[in-house]
Amino acid sequence: MTDRNKAEIIYPCRWSYRVIGSDESVISTTIHKVLKSMRYEISFGNKSSGGKYVSVNVEVDVASESERNTVFSLLKEIPTVKMIV
Repeated sequence: MTDRNKAEIIYPCRWSYRVIGSDESVISTTIHKVLKSMRYEISFGNKSSGGKYVSVNVEVDVASESERNTVFSLLKEIPTVKMIV
């Protein structure tokens, strides 16, 4: 996709991440630690049918694309996280 086809995002804005991993308590505790200085909300999503995976929804107020990418990187570093969408 070229820059011309890239969607325009107007900052500041609220950005949503769905964090999927294997331990809901580790994910939520770590989110609180890494995003403590930011304005955010957490809600708990679905569990897989076997109970192995859970999803945690995070909405964060971000001021720029750089900040949005930094939040993504911080969430990705959580040890029990398998995927972020």
